[in-house]
Amino acid sequence: MIGHNNLRVLLVATLLGLSLNLSAHEGHANTKAIQVCHDKALASDCAYVLGKKLYKGSCRIIANKSMCVRSAPIELLTEDTELNLTANIQDKKN
Repeated sequence: MIGHNNLRVLLVATLLGLSLNLSAHEGHANTKAIQVCHDKALASDCAYVLGKKLYKGSCRIIANKSMCVRSAPIELLTEDTELNLTANIQDKKN
């Protein structure tokens, strides 16, 4: 017979395992990866910045959404690189 404490441990472990599994399948937390491929063809090169990191990859279909899937190492940005990227984005808008 399972003791009272053992039953509690088993119950908590099961609930914790289920909660971790559910949170892992919530979907993509980053909308920039989706936005960058919104108007691009499948397999087009893409890149986006999150904080001080540059992510590069190609547009792919994941869970029925076109999104940028990283295929290159994450690059840490310096201030000069950030300024150049911002200037390039502004030039493309004009």
